[in-house]
Parts: sequence; C-alpha cells; structure tokens
Amino acid sequence: MWRKVCLFFSVGLLMAIVSADGQCRKETSISGMALEGFVFKKFSVTAIHECDISCEREIRCQSYNYVIGEKHCELNNRTKEARPENFQPDPARFYRVRLVDRAPLGSSPEVSAVSCREIKASEGKNVISKKYWLDLNGSGQAVLVYCDMEIEEKAVDLAFVIGASGAQATSVFARMVTILKNFVDEYAVSEDKTRVALVDYNGPAIAKVFFNDDYNKANFTSFVGSIPGPGGQPGTLSGAFTKVRDEVFTTQKGERPFAENILVVLTQGNFDENSSEIRNEITNFRSNAVKIIVFAITEEAGIDKWKKISSGINLIVTPEPSKDIEEAKKLPHAASKEFRSCVEVKAFGYFSDGHYLLHVSDGCKDPTRIYCHNMASSTPQEFITLESGTENNFAIVYAQRLQYPSGGCSGALQSTLYEDRGTTYFSKVRLDITTMKILSNVFTFAQTQEGKDISYGKAGDCYSSSNSSVCRKGQFKVDLRGTRLHVRDDVTWKVLVYPTSLTMQDYQKSHDGAVVSAKCGGWCGTCEPSGGFIILEPLCSIPAGRYKSCLS
Repeated sequence: MWRKVCLFFSVGLLMAIVSADGQCRKETSISGMALEGFVFKKFSVTAIHECDISCEREIRCQSYNYVIGEKHCELNNRTKEARPENFQPDPARFYRVRLVDRAPLGSSPEVSAVSCREIKASEGKNVISKKYWLDLNGSGQAVLVYCDMEIEEKAVDLAFVIGASGAQATSVFARMVTILKNFVDEYAVSEDKTRVALVDYNGPAIAKVFFNDDYNKANFTSFVGSIPGPGGQPGTLSGAFTKVRDEVFTTQKGERPFAENILVVLTQGNFDENSSEIRNEITNFRSNAVKIIVFAITEEAGIDKWKKISSGINLIVTPEPSKDIEEAKKLPHAASKEFRSCVEVKAFGYFSDGHYLLHVSDGCKDPTRIYCHNMASSTPQEFITLESGTENNFAIVYAQRLQYPSGGCSGALQSTLYEDRGTTYFSKVRLDITTMKILSNVFTFAQTQEGKDISYGKAGDCYSSSNSSVCRKGQFKVDLRGTRLHVRDDVTWKVLVYPTSLTMQDYQKSHDGAVVSAKCGGWCGTCEPSGGFIILEPLCSIPAGRYKSCLS
C-alpha cells in the first residue's frame, strides 16, 4: 500500500495529511468531540498511545474516542467522514482517526458498510467503482455488491411506474413505496443530476411527476408517501407505459437528450407480456435506449415473464419482503454500470438487440447511444443509428456513361451501364468500438437500389473525363447529426481517378465534423477516405476529470 504521512504543527493541534491508496484527506486529533453510536470495544489504558496500538491491531477499528478523565479508549468501526451526523460535541472526550493501515470501509466483510454512499463518504471522492462488502439490511451478513461511485454525479432521467390491485393491493403497494424510496435514495436528485418522474396506475394511469418539476429527494419521497394507493377501477401496465412514452420521456416535460433514461417498473405481474400493446411499448423504449428495471412483487416462479419487459436479467428482482430494502439499494448501482462494448453489455445480463449507452472514449464521460446487434450470439456488434435518415447517408457510383467522355458533360449515352455502378442508402453503420473506425463495407442496415453495394463514404462514376465543375455524377454524404459523434479532424478524402488532374467537386465538411459530402468521378474515378476508414470521435461536453495530487 502506498502511503504518505506529512505532519504539520500549529497552535495546540497536531494535523496529518494522509494519502492511502491515492486518497487525500486531512485528519486531526479533535478535542471536545466524539463519534457516537459506533463503539465496538471499550477498555482502560495507562497512556493514550495504547489506544493507537490497540486500534492498529483491530481490523474493524477506523477511529477511536479517548475519555480523558477516565483514561478509557472507545474503538469505533466508522470515521467521522463516514458518519458526520454522529460526530457530536463531548467535553469529556477527544476523537482521533486511525492513521496507520486503516482498512478502507467495504474492503472486507469485517469492515462492511451499509451503503455505497457511506463508503464514498468515508474514503473520499477518488474512491473507484467496483464491488464492495455491504451489510445492507443490518443482519451482520455482508455481501459483495457493485458500487458505482459516480452515480450521484451522472445525469439520469429516472421514471417510475407504480400500481397495485387485488386482494393484497394495500400491503403490496406499501412494499412498492418502500422499494421506491430506498431506490431513489442512492441518487443525487436535483435539476442538473438525477431528475425524477412518476406515473401512478393504481387507477387509470396518470403522470403525476415530470422531470421539469424540479423535485429534490426529500419532497419526492414525501410525495410518493402521500399517494393514496389502490382503490376503485385498477389501471393497466400498458396504460402506464403509454403515459411514460407520451408524457414523461419528452423534451417538453424535461427529458434531457443525453441523460441516461431509466424506467423502474413496480408490478405484481398482472399483465399479458405477449400483448401487442406491451410489446409495442417495450420496442419503443428499447429503440430509445430506455433502461427498464423490474421489481416484481409476486410469488410467481421464473423470470420469463419479466424478461419480456426488462432490459436485462440483472435488472429483474422478485424480492422477498425481508429483502426489499437490500435489493432496492443494490439495483441502482447495477443499472448504472458503464459499458464499453456490446460484449460487455451482454455479459452483464442484457439480452435484447437495441440501443444502449456506451462509453467509447477514455477522455470523455459523455455516453454514446450505440445499437447492439445480434445480442443472441456470442459476438454482438456495435452499430451507429444515423438519426438524420437514409436520405442524408448514401453512396453513389453513377450508372450512365457518355459515348464521348472527352467531349464535355453532356451528350449521347452508351447503351450499357457502368459495371461498378450502385446506389446504397444507410440507416445504420458498423462501428469498430476499439478503433472508432466505421466499417464502411458492412451492409447489414443498408439498402442498395441498383447495382453493387457501395461502401459508406465512397462515390464515383465513369461518365466524363472533363474537368468541368458540373461533370461529376457520383456522390456521397456522411451525416452524423444527432449521434453525438463526428468525423475526426485529420480524416480526409482522396481521389482515385483518370485523368489524374481531376478533383472532387463540391467537397464540404461542416465546422463540427458531423457532415461530409462530395461529388466524385472521371473516366473512371472514385473517392474514398484517405486512410481507408472514416474515424470518429465523440462530441464531449463532460471531459474525464484528472485527479489532483495530495499536496496540489
């Protein structure tokens, strides 16, 4: 373990700046203060250094209180950073953190935490996302749980649908409310971080909270607790989904285009998962990269029903009543796990073809919306959905040829068409997620109207050898608007042409690199990316942070 301890003396105060595992923090021996409620061992000493020695021998010891008049040590299994609300004035004591070989909270079952947030508070902002030991329900049984330590920093649009019916509706709904409150407790609910929305389908579905209502965590959970609950004619899950689509995930109601969209479904399972209404709504959500989490309050065995609506196996929970809180606190971190490829998405339990948010750049925190194709196989593939449409993403090698190509740009045409002709329109293009190169000759989501398949970003003709500005008939257009990607600045196009004096015509590249187009040809001639590939970069609004050194 790398550690650095620097001591500074000031008036009546010993201060240490401690760095352990990259963690920067200031600690002091603080007189007149004590950490209450986390003492696991008490004993008498003859000198204060015995407290330090005893603390260092106990893996659970994170800090201690020293009772001045009685010369007693109280070993704590938390620090004041982990539990600031329990750090209280006490004239008879002083508090000291363990400075040597303190086991980070959550690093083993012996030092398990109660939540991911507690670990982050204890260990500082530079703590990394990984699995930690948590005792989520206070049973003394710690389990390994993935913690996303950036979950509170992310932009998330988080919607809930909640409703119950039948003989047990009241008790089931109470469980749903408990799950919802503990689920949302893992997020930083605010205008710029996590926004919340809610559709109530205890009766006919009604959207009661919208993203632009600017709820914070306290007033949202208070509102949820005030929902009347079941009564009268019950609503339907399909009706709730329709409300989410039409009234919740809309920019008019505060949805942010590049926030992560999560829909939490709290249900008893009283719906037909094979109905056209449910299937159509789920298809729409998946097309728009809405991540669907299912809490099924039911005794129904198996997960086949829930797989039809959930985004992945790991996002399905059928909790026992005693584990409602535990599961509600675990799932947000599983749902927020970041992926860099469709293979990672599949490995984590997602199984449907559709759009997912992938992190394609180490230098940028912005996720990119990627279509994962062939998720049923062991080798799913990444595609970019071209939001600007096929009419703006095409590659044409012109079919017609002049009988006298050196005579100008018009005239009699040959009776036979150019053998390498083709017109191809693209709705999605294949992306090599490692190199960020478009694989231009993959035509899975392309349509060729005539002739050969023409690679994305290529054009040409065999029409005329004239250098006139109106002679080029082949053309291409690359339009990445709406994808949050752009063509890298150093990507250019080259011409392969006879006569060699001919050039591209009407070559245009937008200032942001999202749109590139040109006309190309000759007798015969083509144009294509100079290095053989169109290489992309994400449009970055959130650069990856660089951590400062301890003393910077």
